[in-house]
Amino acid sequence: MVLRALRNATSSVLECMGQMVMLHKDARKFFADFQAGSWTAEGFRSVAHHFEAALLHAVEQSIAADDLLQALMPGYCKTEQGQIWAQKLLNFMLASACASPTSNHARIFEAFDHYVEASLWEIRDYVGYLGDRGVTNIRALIKHSSQKRIEQTLHLAQSYYNTVMIDAIAWDDLDLFNQVSNHPSIENAKTVGLMNLVTFPFDPTSVIHQSLLTDNDDLDKLIELHCDHLFNQVQVGFTHGIVWHRNSPEAGITLFPNGRSEWERAVSSDSKTFSLPQEWRGRLKSNPFGALEAFFQPTPKFEVRTADGWDWVDRVTQGFLDAGVSASQIISYGACRMKRRQAPVSLGRALDELGDMTPAQVRFHTHAYRVYFRDYKLDRLVENCVSDASLVALYKVTQNQDVLKYANDRVRDLALSSDLGL
Repeated sequence: MVLRALRNATSSVLECMGQMVMLHKDARKFFADFQAGSWTAEGFRSVAHHFEAALLHAVEQSIAADDLLQALMPGYCKTEQGQIWAQKLLNFMLASACASPTSNHARIFEAFDHYVEASLWEIRDYVGYLGDRGVTNIRALIKHSSQKRIEQTLHLAQSYYNTVMIDAIAWDDLDLFNQVSNHPSIENAKTVGLMNLVTFPFDPTSVIHQSLLTDNDDLDKLIELHCDHLFNQVQVGFTHGIVWHRNSPEAGITLFPNGRSEWERAVSSDSKTFSLPQEWRGRLKSNPFGALEAFFQPTPKFEVRTADGWDWVDRVTQGFLDAGVSASQIISYGACRMKRRQAPVSLGRALDELGDMTPAQVRFHTHAYRVYFRDYKLDRLVENCVSDASLVALYKVTQNQDVLKYANDRVRDLALSSDLGL
C-alpha cells in the first residue's frame, strides 16, 4: 500500500520545524522502484541531483537528522513502518550523495555526521548496490571528501587507501593521489607512492611521477622497487616488471566498491627483448647497488615456475650489462652480497661463491659469470678453483670440456651427473 501510494504521488512537500523540505516526485518514485528492485543506472543519474538538493536544503535550514526523518515519513503513515521507510530513504539519499558526489558532499556529511556514523553500514550497503551498476564514482567521492573524513568515506565506498592510490596513478590524478597519500594514517607516504607507481610503466611525463621523484634518492628507490618486481616476475610470469597500464582518456569508471577494479592488467608479450629505461642508465652506473641487491640475490630455495623464466633471468642480466653495469659489479654486489662500500671481489672469491651455490643459484648467475670469465684464460680460472665444488660450478657455467682436463675423477663424475641432470 505504501509503495503504491509513493508511486502515485505527484509531489511531496514536507513541513519540518516551520521550514519546507521538498523532495522531487521523480526522486521519490525512483526510490520506490529501487526498493522494488526495478531501477537502472540511467534512471539514477537522472534523479541523483534531486536527492542532493533535498539534503542541501536541510543543511541550509539547519534541520537535524531526526527532524528530517519526521519530515520524510509519509504523512498518512506515522507508524513504525513509516519510520523504517524514512530511515531507508534518508540512508539512500546519503548514499546517493556518495555515488554521485559534488562539491556539496563534504558540507552535507559534516552536517549529518552523527547520523552517518550511526547508520554507516546501512548507507554503505546502498553505496555498494549502486556501485554494482557502475554508478558510484569513488574518484570523485574521495576528492570531494574532507581530509578528516577520508577513512569514513573509504568505509562507505568499501575501498582502501592502496586501491584508491593505484586508481589515481592509472588516471594520473594528482589531486586524488594527494588526498589519500597525505592522510596521517599513511606512514612513509612517499615510499608507498613509489611502490604503487612502479607497478605502472615508467613515464617521466606523469604528474604523479614528477611529484614523487624529486631527487636521485627517489630515483634509486624507484629503480630498486622495479628490480624487485623483475625478480618476482621471472619466477611466476614476466611482464617487464609492471602490473598495470594507465587508463586511456575514454575509459570509464575503473574503481568500484567491494575492492573491484577494471584497470588494464599487463600481460606477457611476444617480445623476447628486455631493456632498462634509458633515463636510468646514468644513475645505475653511479649507484647500482640497490638494484643489484633487489634482483641478483636469490635464496637457496629460489625456483622458476614458468617455461621461459630462465630466459628472462638472462635477458634481465643482459639489460643490466647494456645499461653499463659491469659483470664484476653484478657478481660482487649481487651474487657475493658485498656491501656497497666494499671493493669488488677477487676472482678467487667469485669462484668460491659459485661453488657454494645451489644448482638454481648457479643457473641464475650463469650469464653474468660467463661475461665475467671472458677476461680470464682458462688456466687462470682453474688455478683459482680451490675446491672441487667451484671447479664443477666452473664447468657448469662455461660448458667447456677443457675444464675437466684439470679435474680429478670425482669432479668428472659430478660434472657428468650435472650434464645428465642427476
